[in-house]
Amino acid sequence: MAGTVLLAPCLLMFILFTVIPAGRTAWLSLCDAGAMHSRWVGLQNYFDILTNPLFWKVLGQTMLYIVVGTPLVVLIPAAIALAANTGSERYGTVIRFAYYLPFVTSGAAMGAIWRWLFDADVGGINNALAWIGIEPIAWLGTSPWAFIAICIVLVLGGQGVPVCIYMAALSVVGKSTLEAARIDGCTQAQEARYILWPAILPVVATLGLMTATGTFQVWQLIKIMTGGGPMESTLSIVYWMYETGFGANRMGYAAAIGMLMVLPIGIPLLIKQRALWGDRR
Repeated sequence: MAGTVLLAPCLLMFILFTVIPAGRTAWLSLCDAGAMHSRWVGLQNYFDILTNPLFWKVLGQTMLYIVVGTPLVVLIPAAIALAANTGSERYGTVIRFAYYLPFVTSGAAMGAIWRWLFDADVGGINNALAWIGIEPIAWLGTSPWAFIAICIVLVLGGQGVPVCIYMAALSVVGKSTLEAARIDGCTQAQEARYILWPAILPVVATLGLMTATGTFQVWQLIKIMTGGGPMESTLSIVYWMYETGFGANRMGYAAAIGMLMVLPIGIPLLIKQRALWGDRR
């Protein structure tokens, strides 16, 4: 009884902010709904989406964001954390602060800054390229450069949390272990490969899953930097859903897109959760 009472507030919050909205979205996906109207259409929204070539194009682009960005966001911070761990404690603190700082910046602010940096005329990136004799690139106005620009921002802006998590994982390696390895003649490369890398290996899969699901839901950067253009070449599935619901006032259609997103996001999470429970047993 006491456990039920203690869990009641959390259960109530879960029902109010997860179960009810999810049920409402599922119902809305079966309607031709807008801001001022709603009409039952059954599975018509799903049929229209699955037969819409734009859906498959946007889904493919979203998966490409994941395929390009996830390995870099997972592996680059691992290398940074391994390198920082070989330095002093003060150096590690500076690294954590420097890499986590962009993460606390709002997506809107970060998108605005990167849009200026990628500007074809006054952007800092083209100015830097001009110093080495490379002609200016219309980063956000041409394909595939716009897609590449979004990928660059996703990778560079997603370093903060992984770096901190990796460095926390490395903290479990005792200094006495590293000192013993150095006394035995272990080089820094061997130390990183045989001692430090195994310490962070268990979190690689978790970070990969977190990064992939986060990238699947990217939309704010795209809205601010490219608006999905040029020629829909940078659209993501969530941004398309946003524009469909709030831009075109097709709430039922957008809800159906959201329900279809449950499969690519939910299945990997269930597999990961199943693996964790299997490990505990």
